[in-house]
Amino acid sequence: MTCTAVIAGVGPGLGESLARTFVDEGCQIGLFARSEDYLEELADALGSDAVAAPTDITDPNTAEYLDPDAIADSYWYLVTQDRSSWTLELDLRPHVEEF
Repeated sequence: MTCTAVIAGVGPGLGESLARTFVDEGCQIGLFARSEDYLEELADALGSDAVAAPTDITDPNTAEYLDPDAIADSYWYLVTQDRSSWTLELDLRPHVEEF
């Protein structure tokens, strides 16, 4: 069984550690962060199961990239998964809404 993970805000600490752990366990991962060079280097180091998507998730104009349908339409094996089994763990509202 193939697992898929999307990690937003990947940096040299927790995000990178999670990415390496998921790849070691056989998952395919999508990496989202602002630092394009770092993200590309990490994706190259992780191999073909990692895809880099440089973006600023706090920008409401780019937040659409984290929509499950947009991810499924854009990235590799996600299309073959039943979308009803997905859960969206990331809540972008604190970055978009003013309280």
